[in-house]
Amino acid sequence: MDGLKPETVNAFGELQDSVWEAVSKAASEAFESKLTFSTPLTVSARTDEIQSELSGPMLVFEFAFSDLPENTQVILIPPDVAKHLISLTTKEEVEVLNDEIVEQASEKLKALVTGLCDGVGAAREAEAPSISEVSVSHRIFSFPSSLAQSEEIIRVQIGLSGEDITGTATWLLDEACAASLLGAESQPEQAEEQQDPVEETTGGPAEREPSTDLRILMDIPLEVSVELGRTSLLIQDVVDLTSGSIVELEKAAGEPVDVLVNGRLVARGEVVVIEDNFGVRITEILSPQDRLTQLGDAA
Repeated sequence: MDGLKPETVNAFGELQDSVWEAVSKAASEAFESKLTFSTPLTVSARTDEIQSELSGPMLVFEFAFSDLPENTQVILIPPDVAKHLISLTTKEEVEVLNDEIVEQASEKLKALVTGLCDGVGAAREAEAPSISEVSVSHRIFSFPSSLAQSEEIIRVQIGLSGEDITGTATWLLDEACAASLLGAESQPEQAEEQQDPVEETTGGPAEREPSTDLRILMDIPLEVSVELGRTSLLIQDVVDLTSGSIVELEKAAGEPVDVLVNGRLVARGEVVVIEDNFGVRITEILSPQDRLTQLGDAA
């Protein structure tokens, strides 16, 4: 089975900031508390690797678009984050998740999926996709049959922050769903891809080799930087900075830091101290092919 097309993954990743901005708005209104879904990282991932990585019960959202009812999508939220979210609806701390508690909060939880659809519509400047049904449950995750049939799927990892909440959420979907969301935007790229083999057949193996053999690039130095967070300041605020001033970043304490290569996001991690030096332990990373594509775009 062929892997996911890199151009589909990249194009889908470009929608994510707008999508999760809409999710943040919808969730904040539903839970009556400011919630921020940010810094989405979009990658292709093998289903077997995802399954082996996920263990223990979590909050599982399953839904499908009306025009693709057989292609189930999934949003996963870890139990600690889910407890904090549901606590916003119960107005008291939730210590243990069970079916009854999740059912009571299900309508507000479904606002995340509604916001996701609104965000996709806004990003495409088109009508938001409709969904047939949303189910929310607390259980050990297993792939629905439509996703289990794919060797590779699209995985979007999103940071989530709010009052007493710091964590991540995960969105899993197949290539058909992503292509449906991209709509007409994906057609020119597909047409160009179909033309490439015709052009390549005019040349022999010696002409094609430079585009596929990447070993000659492996000793090129790249600038790696770690970004703790960002914020916006007025010019006057910058002028007024003095020793001891505190600049508040738009990232909650405990969120993973972004690892950038030549200014492009390729991974996330947590800060560690190695003897007298700082380092970063990688916790989330793009696939090698996606990393090369990002670096190629940066160049």
